[in-house]
Amino acid sequence: MFVRYALGCLALLTFAFAVGRADAQSADNKEASASSGCTDIDFWAGDWEVRRQDGKIIATVTIKLSDGHCFATEYWNYTKLRGSGHSICVIAYSNQKHNWEYLCAGAFGDRYRFSNGQWLSNELRFEADDMPVGVTQKFSYVLLPGGSIRELELESSDEGRTWKTNVDVHWSRKR
Repeated sequence: MFVRYALGCLALLTFAFAVGRADAQSADNKEASASSGCTDIDFWAGDWEVRRQDGKIIATVTIKLSDGHCFATEYWNYTKLRGSGHSICVIAYSNQKHNWEYLCAGAFGDRYRFSNGQWLSNELRFEADDMPVGVTQKFSYVLLPGGSIRELELESSDEGRTWKTNVDVHWSRKR
């Protein structure tokens, strides 16, 4: 009887870890500390190639996590398809708000700022800041099976009745 119970528990735990993350810093409203760092962005660390829908590489990106994993620095190197150049982004967790903020800066005055980042199921989702009156943007990184990422940015100018896609690219680990 005990063996069946133990095997059942083991099967349930295996299923839980296979289906999704066991915990998430922002979704669980957890505070980070020296003994318990952040967990939401661990999937994102490393070196990546970012491709358009047609498969052409538009950038390579390196994500470096801090010691406690509660902030990361993102270094973009764009290909000629994207005008060459570089940008740097920082994503940071807040123990006070239990969410993430994301700020990117380009070489020629481009700035992107997203807030209220939350880990939801397999998606790190943000709301855009600095938008014109009446415009709303949603921005997310979706962790796909196999470890690749879909970056998706949607925009609405009619209070969410219709949405247009601004960005829809696929991240894969560099080989």
